[in-house]
Amino acid sequence: MCNYQTWFQADEDVYVLQCVECNTYQLRIRNTAFMFDPPEFKKFFDIVNGLYERIKLGKNEGPVIIPAFNDGIDMLLKTDQLISLYHLLDAADTEMRTAKMTGLF
Repeated sequence: MCNYQTWFQADEDVYVLQCVECNTYQLRIRNTAFMFDPPEFKKFFDIVNGLYERIKLGKNEGPVIIPAFNDGIDMLLKTDQLISLYHLLDAADTEMRTAKMTGLF
């Protein structure tokens, strides 16, 4: 049974968790939850980050499809939804990096 560490929670039903035993990540956005193993989560974050950078450069062409690595389920997001997802993942990443850095002392 998983024991989750909350990395970032933007709302009651919008958050990023990680199991402290098996390292599985859970991303919850409203009524949908996605599970990722660590390499998939990193790849997912990199995809979202790359799409966010395209938005910042003004190269966004409308809604985007992002693979969620969950049995063929993909995410279809409008620009504002992608930006919100990026900020959620970025805040969680910042918390994870901070915890890792403080663990060194």
